[in-house]
Amino acid sequence: MQPINWFNFLVCVLMLAACSACVTQPVPPSELVRSLNAPEFAVISSTDVADEVLMLVTEARIKIEARFVDAQRECHKKFLVNSCLIDAKEQRRADLAQVKNAEVSANYVKRKTRVEDMDRELERKRLAHPLPEDSKDSKK
Repeated sequence: MQPINWFNFLVCVLMLAACSACVTQPVPPSELVRSLNAPEFAVISSTDVADEVLMLVTEARIKIEARFVDAQRECHKKFLVNSCLIDAKEQRRADLAQVKNAEVSANYVKRKTRVEDMDRELERKRLAHPLPEDSKDSKK
């Protein structure tokens, strides 16, 4: 039986630990984002609800950024600063992605309502001022 080369053993263990640290798990949305209670796309039915959601999104973004700044301060007190900062950035990214989904849904409903209003207005103007008919009989 060969004696254990402790240096090779230690290198293998460290490489295994480094590889397992590289595998990232998806970050679930934080309690802050869950507390946003932004309605899903199907629930946003009017521009009033969409405006309310956009206001909630703005507030949530401010809170997410403030929490990220606090997390950065806390990370600088720890020994493994870079790892902590990476985790804080990943949490911020996940929270902002959730908030972005609510914002996109609200903007879609507002844009759709605005287009429908413009179409109705154009149709009303078209009916109020019809174009003269082009008939061949009137040219003769």
